[in-house]
Amino acid sequence: MSRAALPFVLAGKPAQAEPNLEYVSSEEARKAARFWVGKEANSLRKAECMERLLRAWRDPRRAAEVVEALRPDERAALAVVRRFGGSISGEILRRELLAREVVKEKKRGDPDYYRRDDDPVLNLCERFVLMREAGTWDSYSGGLSVRYPGVALPARVAALIEPAASLDWKASAPAGKAPESAVGRAPAQVMVDLEQTAGALRAMGGWKVNQGGALPAAARNRLGKLLPSAGKDPLEPPDRCVLDYALLCALGAVEIDGAEGRLEPERAERLLQLPCEAQASGWIRAWMTLRIWQDAIGGVPDRDNREESTRIDPNSMRKARELLVWTLTRVAHSGIGWLDLETFLLDLYVAAGEYGFSFYWHDYAWTPRLASAAGKDALPAGFERSRAFWMDDGGVWAANALLSTFVHLGVVERGRSGGARSERWSFRLTEIGMAVFGAPEVRRPRAPESEKCLTVQPNHEILLYLDAADGAAVTTLGRIASRASTTGVVQTFELTRDSVYGALEGGMTADAIESFLAERSRNSLPANVAQSLADWSRKRDALVVRGGVAVGANLPEGQDVLRGRAVGKRFVLASARAAGKEAQAVRIAAESAVPPRNWMINEYGVVSPEEPMSLIGGARMRRFAVSSGNSWRITRESVRAARELGITSDQILAWLEAHLSQELPPVLAAAIRNWAGARAKSFLGDVVLLQVDDPKAFDALRRSARLRPFLQGTLAPGCFIVAANMRDEASKLLGELGFALDGPCKLEGEAPGTGF
Repeated sequence: MSRAALPFVLAGKPAQAEPNLEYVSSEEARKAARFWVGKEANSLRKAECMERLLRAWRDPRRAAEVVEALRPDERAALAVVRRFGGSISGEILRRELLAREVVKEKKRGDPDYYRRDDDPVLNLCERFVLMREAGTWDSYSGGLSVRYPGVALPARVAALIEPAASLDWKASAPAGKAPESAVGRAPAQVMVDLEQTAGALRAMGGWKVNQGGALPAAARNRLGKLLPSAGKDPLEPPDRCVLDYALLCALGAVEIDGAEGRLEPERAERLLQLPCEAQASGWIRAWMTLRIWQDAIGGVPDRDNREESTRIDPNSMRKARELLVWTLTRVAHSGIGWLDLETFLLDLYVAAGEYGFSFYWHDYAWTPRLASAAGKDALPAGFERSRAFWMDDGGVWAANALLSTFVHLGVVERGRSGGARSERWSFRLTEIGMAVFGAPEVRRPRAPESEKCLTVQPNHEILLYLDAADGAAVTTLGRIASRASTTGVVQTFELTRDSVYGALEGGMTADAIESFLAERSRNSLPANVAQSLADWSRKRDALVVRGGVAVGANLPEGQDVLRGRAVGKRFVLASARAAGKEAQAVRIAAESAVPPRNWMINEYGVVSPEEPMSLIGGARMRRFAVSSGNSWRITRESVRAARELGITSDQILAWLEAHLSQELPPVLAAAIRNWAGARAKSFLGDVVLLQVDDPKAFDALRRSARLRPFLQGTLAPGCFIVAANMRDEASKLLGELGFALDGPCKLEGEAPGTGF
């Protein structure tokens, strides 16, 4: 992704191609049809209203006429939704329209306080020019100003609307002067952290997860031990490894399968290879959705205890994050430098509103001294008291998100001035932060191209310069070397035999490793390092293939039963011919290299081998099955345990085929593949089936515009799937068309021996 292609960080789903009329009542459909079709809609039934609505929606000329007839405030509302890609949350839409003065906050006592017909968004929703997202609704709450639902634009309407211009930030004045000290992180440092976390997860194989993919305490501790310890920054986000893990989950690099999680290495590598600003944009968009990690709190469960809460409500947290990001997009478009933290929070309270986000939470990791929150209990009821209480709650959370989380993610730089009692905090967006929050209008200045971000030293240490590193350098270096330092703009990695072996096992070649170091290093590759790479690669590849040999296993200790070369405790490598004679002389069983096919198996995974089992067969069986009396059983747990050892489903199936005296039941083979991670997708649920035997009648119904609103698709020739909530309407229409609805359901084909 190029720098110019960064998406708007708050962009929602694209405009809808078709309206979702599934949950529309008859009155709503008739009201919308009167607007799109005309007064004749008053006499139409619901199905006819929907048919006429869909026809009008698909007519570009009618859509143009509708847009042309809208009021200016309604067109402004559509332009805001268009700027957000085609859909927007209700809270952000309301704040945008208030900031643009398209709508105004109503005060109690105003003559039109309870009127709804003058609100542009509600008017557009009633006419289906804007579509409410499923599960949302407009409402009044205790006499407060109207709250908007999440809305989406129809595609026909979106094509006729120009996106609204970006909003700037005029509230907070810049800080008087630069802070005395500043702290920031290079985006490459975040990339290194995520790459190290991904590597640690890869080393874990699979791990158990709680509901929602949250890490249990044991897995969290294990991940923490695999990762290098971070610096002693007091404002470092709590549970940093959980934050990295949650980001990888939200970005799709971690797959959650029931109660187990696993890393998807290819997805993780594609993610970490992106340019730094593209990755940073993804981090912020993922951060807004996190449920298992919260700012200033740390790792939290996906399910909470109401009596003893351990987290902020995830929906409230998501709304607060969106509002904070929305504010920072305005800051990015204003080009402001350093902002005083407390002044910004006071202005944020006004911009987000008293009820924009308020958590009633006070157990934050860091609590700054905010003068505007002091003495809040003594203030009289009114604006200042409400603001003081918010500053001590929502304001503290926002301060942690800005000066802790966003600094950790490299999009904000924090500053500090004054002493312990007079400290004053400030912040500003980094160059990457300006590009992320200001996209697509604000672009990062193109830095001089430089691939030299490493220094390889004779002691096999590699220095990584984070200010010049990109995703490709970080991911490749993480594969071939281990990190030795975790702080600073220059970090140290160690090139060892084990790290190189790991890279070679992962598919890299010795030439590729040497070429990477030579191309990315600011100095020439030291001769001793090049020699070490060659030696380590040669030793790993130095395989000796022998033929006509036998292996003596589990031989009696202290007895020279088989003459040959010892290759381990109670194991001897000998000539096959000599071994056969000596084994026969001392009456020791000698097994053929070809395993006997004497195992029986059923669909339940129960394996019954003949006794005694061969040594090879027993060694294989213990890898993927568990003993159960005189038999063995293949289970979900045993296959997953084998996967953690690096044994794939194909390997298990090949071993079974080599020892079975019968065909492996196909359903068991499918189960083994599913248990090993390659889960086959299936659907099991209730559907409303409309089956039509006559091919001509089926084709006529398939092409009918009257029936189309009630259908979800076709299942097979002659079979429609009807929307469950539209069953009655579809039945009435079919009855009007003369179809009998008492025909039997006919299923084609019968599997031998199944009875169906």
